[in-house]
Parts: sequence; C-alpha cells; structure tokens
Amino acid sequence: MALYKDYSDVELATLLREAEHVSNPAFAELYNRFWKKLLVVAMNRLGSMDEAEEVVQEVFYNLWKRRTSLTLVASPATYLATAVKYEIINRLAKIQRSAEYKRHAARHNQSTDNSTQESVGSREVRVIIADTVKALPEKCRIVYQLSRENGYTQNQIADKLNISSKTVESHLARAMKSLRTRLRHFQVFFL
Repeated sequence: MALYKDYSDVELATLLREAEHVSNPAFAELYNRFWKKLLVVAMNRLGSMDEAEEVVQEVFYNLWKRRTSLTLVASPATYLATAVKYEIINRLAKIQRSAEYKRHAARHNQSTDNSTQESVGSREVRVIIADTVKALPEKCRIVYQLSRENGYTQNQIADKLNISSKTVESHLARAMKSLRTRLRHFQVFFL
C-alpha cells in the first residue's frame, strides 16, 4: 500500500477520480490535509462551530459524490477553498431567509392581533378616500381614478384625455395633496 502522505494534492485528486471503492485512501488523505484549514475558514465566516462543520462536511460530501466527473482546473486546495466559500454564501443566504421569514411571521402574528381595529380603521380610511376623491374637481378626479384605480400611466392618461403629461402630473399632485390633508391624522404611507 502506497503512502498517500507523500503524494501531491494533484496526484491525490487524480487517484480520487479513479476511485471506485467507498474506502478510498486518496480521499481520506485529502480530507485529513484540508479539513482543519477549511473548518477554520468556515468558523471565521459563520461564527458557529456546528455550522462550520456542516459546511465543510457538505463540501467533502460533494467532492466524493462528484469525484468521477471532477475536473480540477487549479489545485485541490483552491477547489476546496472555493467550494467552502460558496457553501458559506449559500448557508448565510439560507440563514438570512430564515430570519426574514421569522420576522415576517412575527409581524403577521402581531398584525392579526389587531385585525378588528385595523379593519375598522381601514374601512374609515376607504370612506375618507372615496369622499375626498368625489370632492375633487372633475378633471382632477378623472385623472386620479385613471391613475390609481385603473392603473394607467401618466402618458396613457394624457393620450386618453388629450391633455399634456404636465397637466396630468399637476392633477395627480393636487389629488394627492387633498388626500394627504384629509388623512393626516392617520398614519398612511401608501399615498
């Protein structure tokens, strides 16, 4: 049996590609050479030993899984370091998504606690908006309704009503100012 410690990283990678058996000394040697170094890198980035161990374990698992189709452009050290880097990025993204989901769920739970109060407030706001829109001058009201209720762009409204874009902009500004004035005691930021 050859002493795999004497082989270079590239030679070990070549032997790894040719491996057919589950117990492969070339893989074991690569694992022993790089495990601690990769673990330190992962630990520094993730701040959790458990997460770091999972990342490094996943990288070596993928190395073994892809060993027959593996084409190393650079050295195994570079390949493994890059693989750890991307696995860390994926792990951090997953952690961030999980945290965002938890924050969203907490906000949702908090908001459903006040759902009756919000429902009444929402109805009240809708009534005020409807009354304010009805009180607008005719052209201003039409421009607002085409924009906010029908989803038209300013250019589409200008074409439809045969007025300039600046006039449309002016009507929308007037409508929004009226709505903000009427809703100033509500904390409404969607206007």
